[in-house]
Amino acid sequence: MRKMPLTQAPEPAWLVARAQLALHYLERLLADSAWAHRASGLRGSLWRALALPPEQRDDGYFARLAPLVETAFWLLEQAAREIPDPRPGQTA
Repeated sequence: MRKMPLTQAPEPAWLVARAQLALHYLERLLADSAWAHRASGLRGSLWRALALPPEQRDDGYFARLAPLVETAFWLLEQAAREIPDPRPGQTA
């Protein structure tokens, strides 16, 4: 999967908030979407990562969480591209 890397290490609280947001959106993909099947493993990985108590989160935790978040938002972008335009014939 092609994804855009983070340009610098994000703040831990920001990264956790982005992971929660990504998980929220991944859970709402339509079940019949081809991307929903791909998202299922990623959803589980994010869920397990976020379930870890904050006191057990070290630098390695955030190093593993960052690529999951990047991949999640890439996958959501790909899924959004398949949503048909409700206004056929109109250009933005």
